[in-house]
Amino acid sequence: MTRQIAWLLRPPPVTEPASASPEQGLQERVPAGRAPLQDVLPERETPRTTPVQASVPAPESRPAQQDAPVPGSTPVMAHAPGRLPRARRGAGPHPLPSPEAVRALPPFERLPDEAIVMVGPELAQQAADEIGALSVVGFDTESKPVFVRGQTQDGPHLVQFASAERAWLFPLQDPACAQAVAGLLARPELLKVGFGLAGDRAQLLARFGVAPQGLVDLDQTYRALGYRSSLGIRMAMAVTFGRYFEKSKSIGTSDWSRQPLSVAQCRYAAHDAWGAFRIYEALCAQGIDVVPPPVVAKGGVLRRPRSRPRPQPSPLASARSADRRADAG
Repeated sequence: MTRQIAWLLRPPPVTEPASASPEQGLQERVPAGRAPLQDVLPERETPRTTPVQASVPAPESRPAQQDAPVPGSTPVMAHAPGRLPRARRGAGPHPLPSPEAVRALPPFERLPDEAIVMVGPELAQQAADEIGALSVVGFDTESKPVFVRGQTQDGPHLVQFASAERAWLFPLQDPACAQAVAGLLARPELLKVGFGLAGDRAQLLARFGVAPQGLVDLDQTYRALGYRSSLGIRMAMAVTFGRYFEKSKSIGTSDWSRQPLSVAQCRYAAHDAWGAFRIYEALCAQGIDVVPPPVVAKGGVLRRPRSRPRPQPSPLASARSADRRADAG
């Protein structure tokens, strides 16, 4: 009887109010004047204390079995964020972490929105002067994807440069921006580091009629360290920093020829170039040479100089060659 009375007198459970649904997407657009990005971002009721980050699953909330290595992969922290392993003759390529292990990593920091500048005609020359004063910048391009067979690619439509503190986005539809980009691409002393730049090089050559100078493909650096030929910025972030670099496939395949670009597109483009620059800094801090030997022209084809000197013929072979030439004469 006492237990029944105590049960009747127990207070009812208190239910917590339902939390507000998260913000869905980014509907804002950069205005036609292409002002710096912070001037067009949506205003918030409370001040933001940290840079805007993409939605990344938290490592502690992911089930433990997804972090287990799969055959042919290795844990990320086996060689990150410490020194990168070097290539060993006959050892084969270094094993890479699985995609599940990469996604479980803590997210890489983001560039603040106020540091992303959408360059317009009135800012083109000023931005080019700021970039030209640097020695190394992160670099990337974006083009409208082609999904129809036979349709020609008229990109790139956007060119990105980035330093440690800022990113500049140049839409090539604007003549002033295109002229500023052409001038920066013609400067071999300005190193432009990025990933997968072979396609960018071909598109820029078709667009401007001149091969871009000073391009440094970081995929080649990681290949020289013993990784596979094409690592990509997301995997490079994982093995170098032990962090997850967010890249949205839907944004990457969006229409980059549209003007104005959305805020999400601006963030995506800026972080591609900025992330490449951060990786370049990390490689240099480890004493890794990321600058390839200069390219020389031979017969209209760009070739890299030989890594070893050509073997010189022996004196006996030279004498025999001279005798054959004399007999032929």
